[in-house]
Amino acid sequence: MPPAAGMRSSIIVLIVILLAALTGSAGAVSTLYWLTDEYSEFLSGTPTGVSLLEVGRAVLGSAVEKLETPDAQYVWGAVRGRDGATYVVTGTPGRLYRIDRGDFELLLEMETQDLPVIATGPDGTIYVGTSPGGEIYRVCAGEEPELLCDTGEGYVWSMVWSKEHGLLVGTGEAAKVIAVDSEGRMEVIHESTDLNIVVLAVIGDRVLAGTGGDGLLLDVTPGRKVSVVYDTPYDEISGAVSSSDGTLYFAATSVNMECVLDEFADPQPPIGDGSVYRVSEGGAIEIWRSEVAPVVSLAAGPNGSIWAGTGAGGRVFSVRPSEAGLVVDLDEEEILAMLPGPEGLIFATGSPGSVYEVSAGRSESGRYESEVLDATTSASWGRCSVRAEERGGRLNVSSRSGNVEEPDDTWSTWSDLVDGSIASPRARFLQWAVEFDRGRGSGPVMHAVEIAFLRENVAPEVVRVEVHPAGEGFSGCRNSAGSVSQTLASGVEITYSLSVSEHSALGAPPVARGLRTVEWIASDMNGDILSFDVYVKGEGDGEWGLMEEELERTLHTWDSVSMPDGDYRIKVVATDAAGNRADLAASAEAISPVFTVDNTPPRVDGIELERDGTVVLVTASVRDAASPVAGVEVSIDYGEWMPAFPVDGMFDSRSEEATLRFEDPAPGEHAVAVRGADRAGNIGVARIVVK
Repeated sequence: MPPAAGMRSSIIVLIVILLAALTGSAGAVSTLYWLTDEYSEFLSGTPTGVSLLEVGRAVLGSAVEKLETPDAQYVWGAVRGRDGATYVVTGTPGRLYRIDRGDFELLLEMETQDLPVIATGPDGTIYVGTSPGGEIYRVCAGEEPELLCDTGEGYVWSMVWSKEHGLLVGTGEAAKVIAVDSEGRMEVIHESTDLNIVVLAVIGDRVLAGTGGDGLLLDVTPGRKVSVVYDTPYDEISGAVSSSDGTLYFAATSVNMECVLDEFADPQPPIGDGSVYRVSEGGAIEIWRSEVAPVVSLAAGPNGSIWAGTGAGGRVFSVRPSEAGLVVDLDEEEILAMLPGPEGLIFATGSPGSVYEVSAGRSESGRYESEVLDATTSASWGRCSVRAEERGGRLNVSSRSGNVEEPDDTWSTWSDLVDGSIASPRARFLQWAVEFDRGRGSGPVMHAVEIAFLRENVAPEVVRVEVHPAGEGFSGCRNSAGSVSQTLASGVEITYSLSVSEHSALGAPPVARGLRTVEWIASDMNGDILSFDVYVKGEGDGEWGLMEEELERTLHTWDSVSMPDGDYRIKVVATDAAGNRADLAASAEAISPVFTVDNTPPRVDGIELERDGTVVLVTASVRDAASPVAGVEVSIDYGEWMPAFPVDGMFDSRSEEATLRFEDPAPGEHAVAVRGADRAGNIGVARIVVK
């Protein structure tokens, strides 16, 4: 199914959650609705004996009967013989069976070859082709299979009977169309530059060939110039048929081999794609597209419809606008061939191999199971509203629920509605089903199903609280002029420069040094609006002090200058009270790691000068009581601050000596200033005057 198929019902739930978050008037206790009323939503479920129409209806589908079939991974093709029996080719290895009233007769078995194609002649003769090998065998009534001819090519991929040209065979390795007569004599009527002839069809007086490799549909009618009917963007042609009014339709497809080779990929990519085209005098027009599954078979269905079978999901779609939609959904994975049968169509499937007869009439009963709803939390279920027309038949709705996504033995059993409401127990997941009973009329038509539900309110979660170092992690923004705007909780807005002179090696500008920012990550499974209260407590203190309350954002900046030096923690409490009744509201909290407030500047203990010729060496001692010294700078005569360098090579302790060499200034009195900064951004300054 398309990636977006079946998602609208989930999107509706998300929209309700989003609206609750935007308006603040709805929350976990608001009634939500799971609505299924569109084709894409119906496609996400599983119909059995039910067809899904693009106009948004579910109706009883064609009657489908599964025939007794030998165990096989693939049934590549099937035909109905003149004797009323069904002949099938299976693989791998290749076998030809005659099936009559559930009895199997093995007619031909290949040890190392497969039998991918089967055809029948007007006299009831059965023809099969081998791959690899390129041989044609025929089976006449009451006779042993015999080799009719060896094409000399590696593979036989397609066969069809033409009353004008006899048996036509499409080969691979060398892509040829070969006419074979009853004596096994061969005549090549076309040789393509493509890789394989994978489809042959006789429509009216035309012989059409579909190639594998470049995806070309060719007209190869003997006696005429070969022409390209259409060059598709796909890898191969997968079918060609005409409708009852003579219009030509064909299918083209590509297979995603990476997906086929890696069936456990997560997420699983589309296994392929394909399209169905209608041919007119002006060319070919795409009328239907499968975006997630290859189109591997095509047939003329009942009432002038055209049916397309997919190579993933085992689905058959009617692609004519009048009845477009999903007409058959089988348990098997691939619809490998669809051929005319006595009263409808014969389906040959793969993974596993089976044979079905599909009649033109509607089945007497059917069942549709919805996708599974994930309510995200435990939920209780309300009324189920069904919009339908029973038309002489009957619909019965049931449901089941559980707490794992894939229904298993832990789920509840199917329960019918009770007074129009879902009777399944409270759970996270829910699935509903509808039984269709045709009754004496044309059968029910289901348009929509809507289920009300109420989710349990789950407490929010605060997963991380982080306090940034002093002067970092501001909740303001940097502008193009190289400054930062910061709005404190009090509403005071400050702006400070980040120029080189102001933002030196000693850290943040002075105005920012006391600012601290705490950030946190919080979530709510119900999608409720959250508000936050922020508390602070010193290590060893008994009570938390409220810093700020009812914040809507997930960070808070405050000025720590007024706080005594020491170790502290921040607690953030999240609540969903804004969207819930007071008795249903829930909260959660988290506490930060310890952080240190250090507002005491370091002390410059001493400044020493030593002259060496024309160079002066300044040595300064800086100490801090709470945190390591982060940097030392020197200024001469109130000029530019110049960085001094640690004597031991690294600023990493609370007591440091730093030196700076500079050219001896001119004679006279000079002011030498030294400032030191600790890791918290506090700055201590000392000055001496020398002559």
